[in-house]
Amino acid sequence: MPAADELTIVSWNVAVGAGDLPRLAATLPRSRPVVLLLQEVYRGGSEVPDALPSRSVYARRLGGALAHYEQIEPVAAALGLSLYYVPSMRNGGAAPHEDRGNAILSSLPLTDLAAYELPFERQRRVALGATIAGITSD
Repeated sequence: MPAADELTIVSWNVAVGAGDLPRLAATLPRSRPVVLLLQEVYRGGSEVPDALPSRSVYARRLGGALAHYEQIEPVAAALGLSLYYVPSMRNGGAAPHEDRGNAILSSLPLTDLAAYELPFERQRRVALGATIAGITSD
């Protein structure tokens, strides 16, 4: 691991995957490690459970039916970043295989992963924590 004396941290609400993470990543300096703290990250597919108890309550689906969303796993892989994702809620009713939550993406390995369920207000929210380690020039 090369020495780095600076770290870039970006916090961004990516609007259920509508934010252009590859475009953002292209603007970040490559000379130092980067950590992206992302809210309203989107995930779709078979990893999202399809069966819900009949009395389940869920958040309404964000975004239009024709909207294009970037799923967090392939974006992180394409950028070569470590990923920690925790869903907070389904993105809509029982039919779509979609959820949304928060993610940490990092050019440094992530360890000591933690999820903290926040006090319930209008909907479930989860904050994330992780440890990163690196080497400085000292």
